[in-house]
Amino acid sequence: MNSISALIVDDNMAARKLLRSVLMGLGRRIITFEAGGGHDAIRQINLGLYDIIFLDVEMPDMNGFEVMKEILVEIPDQFVVIVSANATIDNVKTTVALGGKGFIAKPYTIAKVKGVVDKYLQTRG
Repeated sequence: MNSISALIVDDNMAARKLLRSVLMGLGRRIITFEAGGGHDAIRQINLGLYDIIFLDVEMPDMNGFEVMKEILVEIPDQFVVIVSANATIDNVKTTVALGGKGFIAKPYTIAKVKGVVDKYLQTRG
């Protein structure tokens, strides 16, 4: 089985570690990378490609939507998932309108994260 590379972008280290733990527990070979903010994420994305990028919306340097816009200009088919404690209709609509492939509300369930990973696997055939 091929591995999946995932970049977790969140300014909260505990949130990054929790999502990494959930991903590692899915029973798939998932290699995780972390970024502590939007600018750090952009730098890491410029260095390599990731299968899935999980973006927090609220970060001090750039919000997740700004980061997603920049990513999708350079890599239009990138699989980007927004992760946010603010699961408002507007945030979900913005995610879809900007080209995001999923939205996960915090606190999230293992099933929700698994669903996003499964969706990614379906898209890559």
